Amino acid sequence: MAHGEPQKVDTVIVGNGPSSLILSYILHGHIPYYDESSPHPDAILHEKLLRLGHDLLDIDFDHLTEHFAGSRFSYSTQALPVNVLLDTLVRPLGETDDAEKKTCIRWAYEPSRAVAHMVIGQTHSTGGQWVENPVHASWDIGTLSYAGMISLPGYGFDEHYQRRNGRPMPVYIRPSRHAVADYLAEYPFHVGIADSIHNGEQVRGVSRRGNGFYIASHNILCKNLVLASGIFSELIQPRPLLCPLVELRAKQMGPSTNPLLVIGSGFSAADVIISSPPNQKIIHIYKWAPSTSPSPLRACHQQAYPEYAGVYRRMKLAANPSSKPKDKRPRYRRIMSDFDLSRDWNATYEGLPNTEVVDVQVSDDGLAATVTFQNASTKETPFQRQVSGLEYVVGRRGSLEYLAPSLLQEVIPKEAEALRDAGMISAQTLREKANEDLEVAPHVFIIGSLTGDSLIRFAYGGCAYAAGKIMRESQESETRDQSSKLKSNGLVTVCLGQYQTPASSPKIPAMSGLDGHESSPILTLREHVRVRHESTSTKGSLSTDGPNTTTTHGETGDQQSKNIPSYDPDSSSSLADTGRFIVSDYACLRAHYLTPKYPIVLAHGLMGFDELRLAGDLLPGISYWRGIKEAFQARGVQCITTTVPRTASIAERAEVLMDQIAKRLPPAATGGKGEDGNGGDGGGREVNIIAHSMGGLDARYMISRLCPPPSLFRVRSLTTVATPHRGSSTADMLIRDIGPDLLPRLYQLLGRMNIDSGAFAQLTTRYVTEHFNPRTPNDPSVKYLSYGASATPHLLSVFRLSHDLMDMLEGPNDGLVSVRSAKWGEYQGTLAGVTHLDLINWTNRLKKMASRVGLVEEKFNAVAFYLAVAEELAKQGF
Repeated sequence: MAHGEPQKVDTVIVGNGPSSLILSYILHGHIPYYDESSPHPDAILHEKLLRLGHDLLDIDFDHLTEHFAGSRFSYSTQALPVNVLLDTLVRPLGETDDAEKKTCIRWAYEPSRAVAHMVIGQTHSTGGQWVENPVHASWDIGTLSYAGMISLPGYGFDEHYQRRNGRPMPVYIRPSRHAVADYLAEYPFHVGIADSIHNGEQVRGVSRRGNGFYIASHNILCKNLVLASGIFSELIQPRPLLCPLVELRAKQMGPSTNPLLVIGSGFSAADVIISSPPNQKIIHIYKWAPSTSPSPLRACHQQAYPEYAGVYRRMKLAANPSSKPKDKRPRYRRIMSDFDLSRDWNATYEGLPNTEVVDVQVSDDGLAATVTFQNASTKETPFQRQVSGLEYVVGRRGSLEYLAPSLLQEVIPKEAEALRDAGMISAQTLREKANEDLEVAPHVFIIGSLTGDSLIRFAYGGCAYAAGKIMRESQESETRDQSSKLKSNGLVTVCLGQYQTPASSPKIPAMSGLDGHESSPILTLREHVRVRHESTSTKGSLSTDGPNTTTTHGETGDQQSKNIPSYDPDSSSSLADTGRFIVSDYACLRAHYLTPKYPIVLAHGLMGFDELRLAGDLLPGISYWRGIKEAFQARGVQCITTTVPRTASIAERAEVLMDQIAKRLPPAATGGKGEDGNGGDGGGREVNIIAHSMGGLDARYMISRLCPPPSLFRVRSLTTVATPHRGSSTADMLIRDIGPDLLPRLYQLLGRMNIDSGAFAQLTTRYVTEHFNPRTPNDPSVKYLSYGASATPHLLSVFRLSHDLMDMLEGPNDGLVSVRSAKWGEYQGTLAGVTHLDLINWTNRLKKMASRVGLVEEKFNAVAFYLAVAEELAKQGF
């Protein structure tokens, strides 16, 4: 411990990772401003920022982000709104913009506003977790984020790349962990903040003293304490039974013929497997629960993340070994990656899903062990394997043990006392407090992954918020000191500092959500909307500008609230409203329609198909989109149709959807063959997706969870037609009536008939609202439009029963999907008198005949409807 008179400094930042570097950059006097010359594409946000009148520090984040939930830009639903705001200003076009590099922020150097501070971290160089590699994994594995997502202000990764390599950085590259660590180590020297950074030092004994804090390990007194030590500093340790296996690998003098045991389901486990020699045998234990707790590897597409997708594919095959030979459906050929071909997987990989170790016996020479395994779910007969060592990679946690117990009690909420006592900090430990305020105790701030948002791109918001409060307090303190000096000299002063803005906290709860985060249980969206509703002065209105303000562009709050995507049909009265009631707008075909800029992709719903041929080539095929595709093509609209497994899970359908779009979409440069010919790889193309029914869920999953790389194709808009975005009470009824006893037997029977059953349970209201929606956030770079329909089927219709049931539970519906469930993004209106099958031109023959002879008036023409949808996309630049 240091002795003598304590060193005094305004602020101490504990941790030397990316968030600490961003905060230090700001505290050195680099101030972010909204760049009016590079306006944000969100007009509402742009107008609010124009009225701001000062920098982006210590501002009213609540006011600026309150319209995000209902915005057509569909901001990230995974991070705190304060972090989402700064992220969208730094990168307004989202993560797909790695070439244009548009930003809405300009940085101004104002040294007079700098605040004295110290950054203290235990790693030997700046970078935090990026510098350490506690598992046996290669430093050359590519990061999950593109290089642009890793850049810090003042000296971007692209600049560093050019300095190191002597050439411009290619777009859409995933830099290696080694390259990122090198960039973060060099960053402080290039932006002039190295003087405040102290690496390789362990902070201990931090306690509150008077109006500040005392750091015993460094004999420092400070006014403000910023916790930036993260949640990845400590590996979760194995239970005692497994500890002898960890020691085995340290004794190995060279390669072993015995398998390496790897335990873990996520990226660290995959990194170990990827980094192992091609001939190294692997026994892999992992949790397999794809419907309730899927591995994060599942979201990795084989073209963007071939190595992670390859490991996940092996896990899936091991978990479902019997599905391969029995599946008679046509399989969609995959392109094998270099990683897939790098080893003989059948000879070197053994996956053991949901398996536990029940016994360990180390050999006499201490170089191997006999391990007894047992399946945790089936309780089959135990079996044994020889192993050469263990890599236990089930996750990491952070630690706040450097805080004194009394200060730790201030920081950690009572609900997380067990975690506090165990010394393990996860993403959820401080999430509740972060939802309320990033100042978790007086003058104690959290930034970085301690807030629950672990991506570098989401670090800007917390840093700007903390810097704003720290700078304002420092400025007010200086003003008070100057005033006191003047008064002591007998002078009367009227001394005002620079502008002062009202204090604000990011109190809007994290919009429930994934990019690697679980949804926050602190405040549900039902409560969020209710709170906003109660704070509004106008009945039935959800104003985007607060209770005592008017909305922009002449819209009423109620008009804007209709587009808020709630996950609970009862959370807002706006969801019960049918919006614009469309009666006969699409009754007749017009002579001319505008042509959209990008091709149209038609995605079918449950039990759907592209073209069904019951008699081979003897009879004409039956099209799901009856006459619609042909109408597009006749008017020069490029259109492709897709075929996904009819009743498979959303994830499986989405994967096939992405593969088919890439396969059938012609290349941008040549126009290609695509569709039914060869040569289409989708490279660089942009598309508009129009999806019917369940196809909308498939498309949302593909966009948000599979994340097609821009090199494959880019989705510009998604228009959903009668998609159950909040599930269907009809599905609830079917699942309930079948019952929990018969349901597994039914699924088993369907499996024997080679019929997938994954879709049925995933269309229930509970699954969609509680699982699918929170984990499938909208992509800000995609425009989301939606239509609903309402009709009363005739008495003999097969949809009459489901319609009447749904009418009581959910209100107006088309027989299968309610209007309130169909609303998502920017709701275009409700098609009156249109059933679920009318929407794809499968209108009842008697009804068509009656309209032709003039007995009834035809008020809806499906072909005219889809042509009008395409025209609207054209008008909006898509």
